[in-house]
Order: sequence, then C-alpha cells, then structure tokens
Amino acid sequence: MSDSDLGSKKRFGVFEFDPLARKLTKHGVSLKVQEQPIQILFALLDQPGRIVTREELQRRLWPEGTFVDFEQSLNKAVNKLREALGDSASHPLYIETVARHGYRFVAPVEGDQTVKHVAEPAEPQQRKAPWLAGGGFILTILLGTGLWPIDVPQVERVVSLTDATTVKAGVEHLISDGTTVLYGDGNDVWSVPVAGGQPKRLSLPFLHQAWLKGLADYSPVRQQLLLFSAYAGSGPYALWLAGTEGETPHKIAELKPPSRVALAPDAEQIAFSMPDGIYIQAVNNGERKRIHLMTGTTPTRLWWHPSGHTVGFLAPADDTQRSRAWQVNDDGTHLRRIVPEMEHGQGAGAWSQDGKRFFYLGGEGELFLRIQSGVLGWLRPPVVTRLSARQFRTPPVLDPASSRRLYAMGSIHRGETTRYDQKARRWVSYLEGFSGEQIDRSPDGQWLAYITFPGSELHMCRIDGSSDVLLAPGVDAINPSWSPDGMQIAFSGRPAGTVANFKLWLVSPGRDAVPYPPGIESGFDTIWSGDGKRILIGQNDSSQSRIRILHLTTGELESIAGTERLFSPRWSPGEERIVALESGSMKLRILDPVKGAWRTISDRPVGYPKWSRDGKYIYAVGVGSNAEAIRIEVATGRREEIAQMDFKPVGNTGFWLGWTEDWEPLTVRDLSSTQVYRVDLDH
Repeated sequence: MSDSDLGSKKRFGVFEFDPLARKLTKHGVSLKVQEQPIQILFALLDQPGRIVTREELQRRLWPEGTFVDFEQSLNKAVNKLREALGDSASHPLYIETVARHGYRFVAPVEGDQTVKHVAEPAEPQQRKAPWLAGGGFILTILLGTGLWPIDVPQVERVVSLTDATTVKAGVEHLISDGTTVLYGDGNDVWSVPVAGGQPKRLSLPFLHQAWLKGLADYSPVRQQLLLFSAYAGSGPYALWLAGTEGETPHKIAELKPPSRVALAPDAEQIAFSMPDGIYIQAVNNGERKRIHLMTGTTPTRLWWHPSGHTVGFLAPADDTQRSRAWQVNDDGTHLRRIVPEMEHGQGAGAWSQDGKRFFYLGGEGELFLRIQSGVLGWLRPPVVTRLSARQFRTPPVLDPASSRRLYAMGSIHRGETTRYDQKARRWVSYLEGFSGEQIDRSPDGQWLAYITFPGSELHMCRIDGSSDVLLAPGVDAINPSWSPDGMQIAFSGRPAGTVANFKLWLVSPGRDAVPYPPGIESGFDTIWSGDGKRILIGQNDSSQSRIRILHLTTGELESIAGTERLFSPRWSPGEERIVALESGSMKLRILDPVKGAWRTISDRPVGYPKWSRDGKYIYAVGVGSNAEAIRIEVATGRREEIAQMDFKPVGNTGFWLGWTEDWEPLTVRDLSSTQVYRVDLDH
C-alpha cells in the first residue's frame, strides 16, 4: 500500500483488513489466513479496481532467486484467499480473475482516516481562505447540479432463519409482515419469526379440503395475505384475502390456470398474468382489463410498485439468461425497463417503500440492487450493484418494518464425492472434504483432473487431494480427459454463466486454458486417441454428423456416418469400435467395424459409458427410478448390477458416475439444503 495508507484499515463487505497487524477479520472475528494469501490481499486492496498482474504478485511473494513453480503456487495462494473470503472464481464477489493477466479487487472498499505521525506546519490564514472559498464553490456546484454520489448499501450479514430439515424445495414465494416470514410449499403455509426459529404451520381451516394451497402476496397497508387454493388438477384457482394468521378470510376472485398474481399495496386491486397478457382486476366489483399484451406459454411473474399505480413483470418469462425486468402503468401506458443498464439475466423483484431501491434476483441466483439518488444527486444515473453471490431460489421480499432487512429462499449446494466399497458393500467417502465430479486420472496415476461441484470449475490435484490448482478461471467446464502423454487436458467449455454451446478447450498444467482454434463445438465429450493425435467429439449441429474425429495436426474434422442422433462417444481400447448413446432414449449403441453399421446393445437408458480394459464390457450408470452402477457385456448385452445408490446423487448438469482404477463406482452424494435467509444491510 502507499505510505499514506500504511496504517489504515480497509473494510469490504463483512470483512476488515488491518495491514499493520496482517490480520483479516469477519464480523470482528479474526480469520486464520496464511502469509502468502495475506500478501495478495495486501496488493489487491492497495489499488482496488485495478488489475494486479501475476508478475507483480510473483515479485511480491517470492524474492529474486527463489526456485518454485510460480504458476501453480500463485494459483493455490489465490484459491486459499478466496476460501477465506467465501468467494468464487466463476461468480466473484471480491476477487475477479482477468484471464492471462492477473487479478482485480471488484468490491467497494472503505478505509479509516490515517493518523499522520509528523505534524505539518500550519498555513497562514490568508493562504487557506482561497482554498475554502474554492471548496465552497465546488460544493455549491455539486448541490446545484445534483452530482452528489449515491450511497450504496452493503450486505452486513446473511442469517439462516430455518433449520435445513424444515423447508421443502418447492417454495417459490416469501412474504414478510415485519414480525414473521411466511411461505407456502403447495401443501401448507408456514411462518417463521424474523429472528429465526421453528416454522409454524398456519391452520387455515377454510382451505383444509384444497388439493393445492399456497401464499401469493401481502398488503402492507391492509396487513392481509393473498392466498390461493385449487380443488382439482385442472380446475380454477380461488383467491382469498385473510389476516396474517389466516383469520376472517373472504374469497375475491377465481383464475384459470396457468396464471400468476400480485396484490396491490392497498389490497384494492390484483394484477395477474396469463399467457396472452397482464390484467388488472378490482377486488370490490371484479372489473377486469388487460394492460399489456404478451405471447408465450408461461405466465410472467408480477410485482407492484409501492405507489400502487405501476406493475412490474419479466419478459421473456421463461428464459433466465435473457429475461429483463419491465414495468407498465396500471392503465397500460409508459412501458419501460426497470434495470436498463445491465445485460445480465434478471428475475422478479421488490421495491422499497420510498420507490428508490429495487431488489431483484439475478439469472444465476444472485441478489442485485438498483438504487437511485434522492434530492441530492438528482443528475446521477441509477446504480446497479450485486449484493450477494449466494445462490438464492426466490425473489427477495422486503421487510415492511425495516428497510435494512430482506428475505429470500436459498439453496446451499454441497456435495461429497463417494466411492462404493465392494468389499464392505457400502458407499464411503472418496477423499476427505472433496466434492468433485467427472474425474479423470492422469496416465502416470499421480494426478486427478476434475470438475468442482458446485461451480463447474476445472481443477487438478494429486490423487490424495493435495496441491489443488484451478486450471480454467472464468470457464464452465465438463468432462476433462488427459492426453496419453499427460501433457494436456482436453475438455468442453464455455464462458462461465452463459448458455453458449460447449467448445473444445485445451490446457497444459501451469499454463492458461485456451479454446482450440477456430472454435470447434464439442458437445459434451472430448476423448483422446491412443497416439494423442486425434480427439473424438460430439457435434452440437444436428444438420451434420453428431460424432466427428478432430485431427489435431491439420485441424480437419472427419465425419462418422450414421451418427446424426448419437452423442457421448467412446473408443474401445484398440480403437476398432466406438460406443455411443442415442439422443433422447439414452440407448447404448455400438459401431460394428465389419458391417460398418450401428447396433443396439442395451434398450434400457444408461449414461457415462466406459470400456473395460479388455474391451469385453461397458461400465455405465443405469438411468431410471433408482440410479445404479452397472456393467454390460458387449457380446450378449447382458446387464449386471454392481451397486445401487441409496442416496440422492447430484452434479452440475445431472448426476455423474465414474470409476476407480479397481472398478469401484464413484459419484457425488447430495448434501444440499434449502432454507429461509434474512439479508441484513448496513443502511
């Protein structure tokens, strides 16, 4: 840090860093962080927002003449720092990786005023006066032109209000009356205190016979809940207004499915969406009018502005990446974007009572805030900031009693890589604390390439889990495979957070991952030939052969006939045959080298096929009501069960099954939980 800042503490989010004491604290509690990650934090906080190159960090961490694998050691130190901050390389809240350059600190940083130890001579009064006058003139300009900066709140803490075992995953909507948070799961409506505790089921005796019942919205003015119920699978939804304990209910409307509904703040109107548009209906007389035309199959989510004269909605309604937040007046006029500045996916949201803050769910499950200035700073454009990188599932709801509290349902995604011990006949932990899928062992048997769960990041580590290194920052990766010489890893990848088609990428340990030119679409798999000169890939373009062979020396793509509906190809050990899966049915097909035709060897759906070393069997996962590890005899198609999964398997793109060197099944056990969270802001 610069000399003037040497003694100043730096605050960001819920953390504080004291550079003199080399101490990082979270909520005032000291964290144990090694010296090298602390040095990296020191360098990043020195110039937040600026790229700190890898070369700068190398010079800072290792004196000239030090002999060390700088690339891997630096990656490991940055990963340790991210772990301490609870940060993610693919969705950074604090430290952003700038590919092939370095790192940048992206969160707002506050600092204490530094006390100077050397007294400065006092200036004569006549020299200060012009500066005071100039400062007053500048302040007048700021006030007059409205260029006062916008004060953006930060997340102070995220608190779980429920126990992991008490909330079902089907919750879509929360509301708060200031003392409790209420939510419905399709069968019941529950409430939990805003301070946390055991959820309590609302009795709602008037809905006891309902096939489906839930919570739709809340009126802070009338302090009434909007509830819905259905008594048949295809029948209309009944809408009810009731007190916060379900008292004094009265039915106000019926809607045909599919539809979504929102209650005006004064409870005098409802807005509801159908596939053909957005409607407003009066509660007292049922008068209805359409205010916005829409086309599609999915009704859009809705929310009201606190003024009661504007309705917010999402369009398109069924695409989390392209969806944008819009609003329209309740008479159908003045259609406009709420968050026009940002191009990330936008989910439903909620306005603060003063109408200056709009909290919304991002396309990747983050919480965002769009905030505009008040009287001061009236010329400033609205500011959009990401509040949290946590994966939330429901749009945020604001506490009507406190502008500093909001609530959302969140799923903490966790997993544990598990191995089936064939001698003990039970599933056991593979490596302590390890949560990786799509594992491929290096040819020398000393390293593992794998994909993190959650996160879809490509990593490598030693077979005991040590020396872990992130190989492809900012890339969502699937199915890595080592080259026969162990010098490269091929994988299918795309920019993190996007829905682009997967392309072939290559990475050498200690170097940056790069897409293979000129951008070969690879589907889900990249399988090396024995000589390391070819890669077997599945194409995404359905107008051409789905399976091709890439010749690395020439870049030529060789088509394989009859593979228009096939994917996930695998060469046999001698490369005379290819096994693949049929798209849709997941049937196992094999290329007969004599007849040059494909035949089916398993009519039942399977996934992740893998040849035995002698080419007599295909090991795979049986896809059905109960997932099971199996092997199939190639000559006869006979199917043999090896192990059933007595738990829920999980993965980033559907669950995965792999195998150890001793042909023991590997998969990831789901340890995720869904809970109600309170998000506290600092102001």
